[in-house]
Amino acid sequence: MTASGTAIITATITTNTTVVEKPWSIVIPDEGCGNKSRFLDVEGKPVYREVRLLKQKSNISKEDVSLVDELRGRFESWFIHNTKSTYNVDPVTRTTNQLFYGLRTMEDKLNFGFCLANLYGIDLVHDEHQAITRWVAGYEISSPFKAAVAKIPATTGAVIRWTNLSHKAFQMLDERLPGIISKGEPGVYEVRDLVINELSATGEPVREVMATTLGFNEESFGQYADGPRAVPEFLFVINSRSGKSISPLVDGDCKEVVFIQNMTGKFKLVGRQVLGGNWRDGKRGPRRVYYFDEIEAPETESNITARDIKNMKYKGFFEAFGWGPCELGCC
Repeated sequence: MTASGTAIITATITTNTTVVEKPWSIVIPDEGCGNKSRFLDVEGKPVYREVRLLKQKSNISKEDVSLVDELRGRFESWFIHNTKSTYNVDPVTRTTNQLFYGLRTMEDKLNFGFCLANLYGIDLVHDEHQAITRWVAGYEISSPFKAAVAKIPATTGAVIRWTNLSHKAFQMLDERLPGIISKGEPGVYEVRDLVINELSATGEPVREVMATTLGFNEESFGQYADGPRAVPEFLFVINSRSGKSISPLVDGDCKEVVFIQNMTGKFKLVGRQVLGGNWRDGKRGPRRVYYFDEIEAPETESNITARDIKNMKYKGFFEAFGWGPCELGCC
């Protein structure tokens, strides 16, 4: 798929809106994503969940119209009614998640994760597997992390990200300008245009990794970002073609899918939708959702199949190799 065409499906202010008036209760995890420990309304104030209908542009491709219709419908059902769903997930990722998230004990999850990493060819003894753990625990970006991610099969389907944007990045997306870093075709962006990573192996901010969550779920990456605005102002909904699912490798609950600069495709902005949030007016909640289709995605080098995942003998994996979770830094 190419990045041809100059239009996107954009939101229009109409009287036909959907607004949820009641406060938006969110889960505040004690540790990481998915530990459902307590609920509260954001500072006791409503978080505005308002969506405005999309106005279709006449010169957008039928493929993009169909994609945005599908993603928008699922997003609105999740955003307003908390209806969870996935879209177009590949068999390997679907099978892996079904098996991993069906496990109940830490021992089984650790065995499964290390066995899965071994199947992918990720180095368990030295730095690669630990590098994934360091990213999940502290967003540390390193060469071993990139090397490990390169060995993971590609994940397809809808992923979502909550984020804040600089004024330049917001202007870039809202006006469909060239990338603020890549300077490429208007409306087609790279990871480095869309994120700033505050932590890396050097300690310096970089623009290399975009973290997302697979599907439309209660727990989504970036949802709990701190700051004076309490809730991130923007959401990305991306049709992934080369993201990499890392959570089952390290006992993670976020269903995290990452995209790495120079290892993934480009992101074609195909839709923009105005939401009800505006912190300046006291309306806490996101302001926009941007819909992207990943294009020019690299071919996956993995030959792993869903059957390979189903046939994994993960029970007792540590004991078989003389390892225990503490020896591998998991205690």
